[in-house]
Amino acid sequence: MTNKFTPPVATPTSTVKPPLSWWRTLPPKEITRRVDDLAAHLSAVTAGRVDDATLAAALHGDDMAAVTIADALLGTETKDVLASWMALAAARGYPFAKFALCQMLLGRMAQLMQKGDNTNSKKERVALLRLALAWNGGGLRFPSMVDTAGRRRLCRYLMEQIDFDDRHHGVRSDPDTPADDLLLDKPPEKPARPAVLPRRRQITVLKGIGDGGTREGRDLARQYERLTQPLDLVPCPLRPDLLAWFLRDEAPWMGKAIDIIETELRLNGGAGHTAFKLPPLLLVGPPGVGKTTFAKRLVTLARVGYAEINAAGSTDNRLLAGTARGWSSTQPCLPLIAMAHSGCANPLIVVDEIDKSGGSDRNGVVAHTLLSMLEPATARAWPDEALMVPADLSHVSWVLTANHTAGIPAPLLSRLTVVSVGGPRPEHFSRVLLSLIRELAEELEVVPQDLPPLDPEAHALLRKSFTAGVSPRRIKLALRRILGASGRFRRLLH
Repeated sequence: MTNKFTPPVATPTSTVKPPLSWWRTLPPKEITRRVDDLAAHLSAVTAGRVDDATLAAALHGDDMAAVTIADALLGTETKDVLASWMALAAARGYPFAKFALCQMLLGRMAQLMQKGDNTNSKKERVALLRLALAWNGGGLRFPSMVDTAGRRRLCRYLMEQIDFDDRHHGVRSDPDTPADDLLLDKPPEKPARPAVLPRRRQITVLKGIGDGGTREGRDLARQYERLTQPLDLVPCPLRPDLLAWFLRDEAPWMGKAIDIIETELRLNGGAGHTAFKLPPLLLVGPPGVGKTTFAKRLVTLARVGYAEINAAGSTDNRLLAGTARGWSSTQPCLPLIAMAHSGCANPLIVVDEIDKSGGSDRNGVVAHTLLSMLEPATARAWPDEALMVPADLSHVSWVLTANHTAGIPAPLLSRLTVVSVGGPRPEHFSRVLLSLIRELAEELEVVPQDLPPLDPEAHALLRKSFTAGVSPRRIKLALRRILGASGRFRRLLH
């Protein structure tokens, strides 16, 4: 059977639909061919709405700048303008823009399904669905269809609208259309039952608070009562391939670590364990390459609890192991604090610069405490000295960072998956800059769009410095000075 998916024939710009509708009418190859025309049109539409430096960068090939503009115009522009900026970035190869464009196309298809079922509407729905699949050619499944029932609903719809034999024999040959495995599941022989979301697994990490008859025990019981109740083992909202996709797009120089994370999450999922859990990782690399930032971004995507400790120069292990009863600073161990704050039993704990940790046999050594917390048998019944009961830390994920492995005790090193991390390369400047801007906005408690615009000269200077080998940490300091000297925030801070 012949392939029904035939992209529109290229015609002069004057005879095709307006450029702002190209995202929902033209396939990826055609938009890529006309990307300069689309950029010129968007320049005229957006002029004066965003700062000149970002606009110039977007029009000269910076895909992330195009996404930044779409984000800045959110809520003030039509969907066609936003989607066109995403299409511009997607045509230049930015994976996140392709993902966003897929969602926009599927959303428009859903709107048409609600309006009715006339012939024209059906044709447009099929066209939108094919375009979404074409933009999704990287092999990723739709995030909105991660549940089995959702995938089956999509496939049943496909079966109704597109001939089954055509999908199997024709579409696969089109390079702009993904293979059949992107459709995920074949339609079930029997109608699927109504979707029932699986309940999250819960565990109780503490059976109670010890010595509750004393005043100190009662105070701790009130403060950490949450830990005595069932806590969620939080599953990652993204499948391993999609989580890895986001991480690789934002930090491609972290490829080895991302591969290990994806493999471990796949292994857990295959064994039927839905909760987010990683083996202890050690990221080894020069300072300033983004090891801690990478761990924080992983937490944001995984939606689990988080805590961080800097082990450099530590003279004891109190921040990690907690403080025993009787001291004014009594507190439980760091993983339990993270659980109490987040309400999840599987947080991710980051230990920075473990190779520079200190301590003594008298006051405690961070590395020795970690050794006990990482050992499965001990972690299941960690003897917390503040709460005076065994605590279940077996579901905690650990990420340690170091510049070298020389200062790390061999017994601890043997329990870690060691990953060598290189720094970002010159071609990664746009991603590094966007990450630094996001960090600064978070520190100032604003959104990135509220920060002063970066003028072209400053942007070029930062790029030149980064290309010359200046570390991201020093680039961030320079960025702070540049934005602080400008002071032109886009809204008043309250």
